[in-house]
Amino acid sequence: LVKYSQIAGNQALASFAHEDALLHFRRALEALGSGPMDAARAALTAGAAAANAAMRNIDASLADLRAAFDYYVAAGDIARAAAIAQQKFVSAGGIVGMVPLQERALELVPRDSVSAGLILVRHSRAVGVFQDDYEGATAEVNRALEIAQLHKDKYLELQAHAAGNFVDQWNLKPEAEVRHALRVVELTKAID
Repeated sequence: LVKYSQIAGNQALASFAHEDALLHFRRALEALGSGPMDAARAALTAGAAAANAAMRNIDASLADLRAAFDYYVAAGDIARAAAIAQQKFVSAGGIVGMVPLQERALELVPRDSVSAGLILVRHSRAVGVFQDDYEGATAEVNRALEIAQLHKDKYLELQAHAAGNFVDQWNLKPEAEVRHALRVVELTKAID
């Protein structure tokens, strides 16, 4: 039941059926019963967090993300911890709530890794908008762009320019905003 519920939850997430995904992940967690966090529980908890994030259940999502992140760090699974730190949020509470995980993850991943670049992209939004540090956010976006060039990673470059556009728009920097937006359009066409 656990294995198939996890598969169904992941398929539901991929299909944007977030409520169904959450039900599948919760069913699997219930089937496991109570016990300490382990790899299976962490994966299911992260899945439930992603479903909750998509449905804007921010507090539940952040609690689950913290629990899974802490497990992965303690287990030495830095790749999975970094993946959790890359969780996307569109709400202010989620963006700000991820900052501590992102900062911890940046201390753990290799400085020039694609994971570091993607975490910087997410973190730059909080820094540039909610921490009112335009220069800091711009430096993070530029660092993510350097990493994208180093790895020739168009997806990371696209994400970095999108984050730069977001930060520039919020901080009323129209010339920089347009530069990022035009590059996003170019990259979207190239990636398709």
